[in-house]
Amino acid sequence: MSTHVSPVILPFAFAIWLLSVSGWAHSQPAALPSPFERSEPHEALAFYEGTWTVSDSKHEGYRETCSWLAGARRHIVCRASVPTASGTRETLGTYSYDPTSSEYLAHSFNARGGVITERGQRIPKGFVFRSERGTGADKVQVRFTIEEAAQGRVNTVTETATAGGPWVVEERLEYLRTRP
Repeated sequence: MSTHVSPVILPFAFAIWLLSVSGWAHSQPAALPSPFERSEPHEALAFYEGTWTVSDSKHEGYRETCSWLAGARRHIVCRASVPTASGTRETLGTYSYDPTSSEYLAHSFNARGGVITERGQRIPKGFVFRSERGTGADKVQVRFTIEEAAQGRVNTVTETATAGGPWVVEERLEYLRTRP
């Protein structure tokens, strides 16, 4: 019997030994969370679930329905419509949570092709989202606050500010939940 080790086997055996000593060969990859596990930040989006109308006469006939995207509870999809003299106007919106930035995201798409992206944070009874409109000297900062109120109502405030100026209320609306 020979005690000679083949030059091909020696590097291979050394590599196996090195991996076992370092623990890498025995370690298991970290378990990834299931996309169907509930996440507290995502669950906060349940705030939007339901069918909504707006209480003022200017938005008469407005209806918005928000529900979870099928599958994992990660995105709320809202579809709104309002009758106008020239026909029904629709918008589509999504609300999500981005764990990498710890921000809530809102994307709104209107029938004229406009897209608005807002980034937000939770507040005690709702959310505050921020975005921008315009460019250059016409750039306007937008702050949209949405808060729960009594009896299934939600109050919203849209404020704008230009060039570091004060926030000015642009619109206040009260939404009424018509069904869960």
